[in-house]
Amino acid sequence: MTQVKFRCNIAEFSETKNPNAYVDSGATHHFSYRRSSFCTHEAIKEENVQGANATSEIVGKGTISLPIGGGIDVEAYHAPKFSSNIISVGLLQKNFEIVFSESIAGIQAASL
Repeated sequence: MTQVKFRCNIAEFSETKNPNAYVDSGATHHFSYRRSSFCTHEAIKEENVQGANATSEIVGKGTISLPIGGGIDVEAYHAPKFSSNIISVGLLQKNFEIVFSESIAGIQAASL
């Protein structure tokens, strides 16, 4: 059985790009299709990510800024074939509370 290092449940691969980010409870990492979203970027040896309907290549990694609170910098992977950006619930839950209501995800600093 092949072990999957990178996974996300809702990513689709398409030439049509969606500027929104989706919060994915099954994503192992944060992903962005836009090279211009990265504050820092480093090319990496080709890796693959398993999405909802296909496997796609990852070509880089670096830091992106998420519009949460005053903005937070997070490590993400560059997956240019994704049709939208993916935010990992599991990674955000380390520092934030996430509340789902219908099709909206509310994200706030975790209570201490």
